[in-house]
Amino acid sequence: MDSQEMKAAVRQFLARSLRGHTLGDDDDIFSLGLVHSLFTVQIILFIEKTFHVELEVSELKIEQISSVNKIVELVQQELKN
Repeated sequence: MDSQEMKAAVRQFLARSLRGHTLGDDDDIFSLGLVHSLFTVQIILFIEKTFHVELEVSELKIEQISSVNKIVELVQQELKN
């Protein structure tokens, strides 16, 4: 899966989860006030299931999953490891 396909999958997940709010690839979903703390767990589960990567939650920083581009960046980094 290339980065454009990854971005499309992340956008689709966020649009569904955020009730259709349209976000730019660099929009910070947490600073926009559209999500709650439990949503962090949902994002992590989505990433692990969709991209088949295992994340160390204790080492994860909220900034790493705060936008479409950052999520894709994290996934690509994890796939290299």
